[in-house]
Amino acid sequence: TSATALGAAVARTGAARVDLVGYSAGGVVVRLWLADPVRALRARRVVLLGTPNHGTELAGAAAALGPGMCGSVCQMAPGSGLLAELNRGDETPPGPRFFSIWTAFDQTVTPPATAALDGAANIRVQDVCPSARLGHGDLVTSPLALGLVVGALQGTLPEDPGAGDCAALRAAGAGGR
Repeated sequence: TSATALGAAVARTGAARVDLVGYSAGGVVVRLWLADPVRALRARRVVLLGTPNHGTELAGAAAALGPGMCGSVCQMAPGSGLLAELNRGDETPPGPRFFSIWTAFDQTVTPPATAALDGAANIRVQDVCPSARLGHGDLVTSPLALGLVVGALQGTLPEDPGAGDCAALRAAGAGGR
């Protein structure tokens, strides 16, 4: 249902190509919509923030209580049918450039490295700013995370952002506040 709603929103733009940003489970929705090769060609850049691309143990714990008790959350459990299908073969279909931005201090997407996506520019915020103590929710409010998103969307993000880019990325992310 969410992927269908995303498709309708993309269609309403009338744009030939779009950039997509997905946070948390919203990133899985973006990937689900992009699973169709024709739709994937409509995307230019895809930025995922704290997305449980390979599941999260929290959803696994909920699923263990009983599938009927956790609804769509069960789809985020490691090894779920939905994630197995998305991760079968090429995790980043041809068309867009993919970025997965995540934090080592995520307590929602656990373990945090499950956000990494084969074929994407995988960016752990602590590799850019070692002192960054961002949690899951901070990925949509932190100047550092927002600077990474802006750089990815503008095509100005360094190929392998590191500590030398920390201050500039924070400044870029603070500019939109």
